[in-house]
Amino acid sequence: MYFNQVTAKTGYLWFKQGLQLFWKNLTTFLIASLGYALLMLLISSAPVLGHYLPLVLLPLVTICFMTVCRNTLNHESTSPLALFTSLRATFNKGAVWQLLLLGLCQAFALFILVLLIQKVVSLNAQPKIMESSPSILFILMLAMILSSIANAMLLWFSPALIAWRQVPLHKAIFFSVVVCWRNLTAIIVHGLLWLGFACALSLVVFSILSVLGSAEEQIKQNLIFTMQIILVPLSFCTRYASYISCFPTEPPATMQP
Repeated sequence: MYFNQVTAKTGYLWFKQGLQLFWKNLTTFLIASLGYALLMLLISSAPVLGHYLPLVLLPLVTICFMTVCRNTLNHESTSPLALFTSLRATFNKGAVWQLLLLGLCQAFALFILVLLIQKVVSLNAQPKIMESSPSILFILMLAMILSSIANAMLLWFSPALIAWRQVPLHKAIFFSVVVCWRNLTAIIVHGLLWLGFACALSLVVFSILSVLGSAEEQIKQNLIFTMQIILVPLSFCTRYASYISCFPTEPPATMQP
């Protein structure tokens, strides 16, 4: 499969193009993000599996948001009917099943990550073990970081490859890892910009809520909700920009730097 190998500067372009795409269709993205937040809140309230169902559905949600990105970039309608028509053509039985399997893989990876975090926390609470084997904590933390990075690489491009290129699940995961690795510097730059933007946005939102005189607990809840509504669609916009940069033949339109 052909893909582009880009420079570190391209990570900045992905972030910039994602911001432009988000601003170009701001209302639709915010409404979609609000609907997604409410749906996930409802699903997560389910007993036992509620915490993992949003992860299982995340690849499907990714394609929904990226379809909005594609229609916006191609100057096509993003009305509910137009999006439904586009998604109906994309979500055939095979694609939906493989995307759900991808979500299961993500949920399993998160389960392992949670176990590692719990192990780190429990070791911190037992100083005797830490004194006798200080390297255990380092190894667990390293495994936690590496598993988080590996999970992100597995899922970065794979939903789009499955849905839009009909690539089988195992090959989509493989190509996602390969392309992420070959463009690692761009992804690192993109991630650093994301971190800086999220911190700056949280400070701005917190300042606004503080000026409005909300209670401390209410400020915290409003801050989290506002950040989610803005950052979730923006993350899909920047991911879509990285996808059409690394896999330029889908869709045919291109974004200007």
